[in-house]
Amino acid sequence: MAEGLKEDYAVDGEGAKQPRQHPESKGSIVALPAEAEENHPAIESPEENALTAQSFEVAEGSAAPPSESEEGLSVPPPEMEEGSAAPPSESEEGLSAPPPEMEEGLSVPPPAQQRKSEELLFQEFIAQCESCDRCGLAAGRSNVVVWRGNIKAPLMIIGEGPGAEEDLQGKPFVGRSGQLLDQLLLAWDIREENFHICNIVKCRPPENRAPKPDEAENCRPLLTRQFNLVKPRVILLMGATAYKYFTHDNSGITKVRGKWIEKSGFWIMPTFHPAYILRDPRRKNDLWEDMGAARRKLTELKLLPELDT
Repeated sequence: MAEGLKEDYAVDGEGAKQPRQHPESKGSIVALPAEAEENHPAIESPEENALTAQSFEVAEGSAAPPSESEEGLSVPPPEMEEGSAAPPSESEEGLSAPPPEMEEGLSVPPPAQQRKSEELLFQEFIAQCESCDRCGLAAGRSNVVVWRGNIKAPLMIIGEGPGAEEDLQGKPFVGRSGQLLDQLLLAWDIREENFHICNIVKCRPPENRAPKPDEAENCRPLLTRQFNLVKPRVILLMGATAYKYFTHDNSGITKVRGKWIEKSGFWIMPTFHPAYILRDPRRKNDLWEDMGAARRKLTELKLLPELDT
């Protein structure tokens, strides 16, 4: 655990990492009903009350880590066809030719050449996003908000859409929601090279509203290409909107959060958006547990080392 977070997070008697209790933070924010997220977009507003990771606390007798049951949750992510047997490759339409650095007859490029090729492909993808005007959101954007983290990462975190601060900086999850997300990632020893953060739509919806179905559908090919380039194995869907548009399932987020969806070698978990936790801190333990479950899955798949206790 990072040195600077020791005052915010504690280790229990069995060596497990838990958020430290801060009794003074209880009751400081008016809580919403449990199902409120489905009617409150997760894009954070500048007017939201601030809440930091310091207010994370684990109630005595809190729920066990989420189950890995996938019963009833078999919807594939955008680019996965039914019956596909392996994670997608980069050979999507328009990307089937070998990278320029690969000599004829060379099946596997040297690591340096491969990294350069991946970076070039991703820069082409960025340019494609920046030139996109497939929906009305393009007219009101300051910046196209594509990603942050690592180009290749075992964990992909997908949110809803950019907020005001994200639109200004051109990066996802950089406002108060992003600060809370970063605290959680750091506490679970998920470093920048391990994750890739993006959104369902890459342009800010006006007045921080949720993306409309046609906006999400127009942006879907870009998300599909992004998924193929990053090649994650574990996917966290942050909030009801991300879950709905990624899986085409309208189930409420409170019903599906914390449950693994396994499909063709991918592990997908819906969870609450950090902005929802800012509004309803009663659910902060759920987000903590879900992030921990994602960390353990990455270890189980041998994509990250064991956590230090």
